[in-house]
Amino acid sequence: MYPMNDDLRQAASMMSAGQYFEAASAFRAIYQSQPDHAAMAASQVGAALFFLRDFKDAIAWYQEAGRLGFDARMIQDNIQEAQQAMNQPYTPNVGDVVLFDNGQLMRFAENGTWQPLR
Repeated sequence: MYPMNDDLRQAASMMSAGQYFEAASAFRAIYQSQPDHAAMAASQVGAALFFLRDFKDAIAWYQEAGRLGFDARMIQDNIQEAQQAMNQPYTPNVGDVVLFDNGQLMRFAENGTWQPLR
């Protein structure tokens, strides 16, 4: 178990609130600035990117977490889940937020189109 500090609590709150893009940024900052929490932060960047359907980068972050010593079984499960999700057809629901390959954060609108979130 990782001891929680204010940065971790705030990033975890963002994840719980579905603010995956913001959570990924917060966990990246923790990864960079808090070596004692780097492995856990990397795994959480992966999780946030997974929820944004950026599976390729999620897998890379999961692998980094594993390299840093995060729970190997959990990392393998997460990688497998991301690989499976990559190969599944995707039908968006209104309100879905996805990080596109070009780095644009988009939300699926009621009119059936993707709209920039920012």
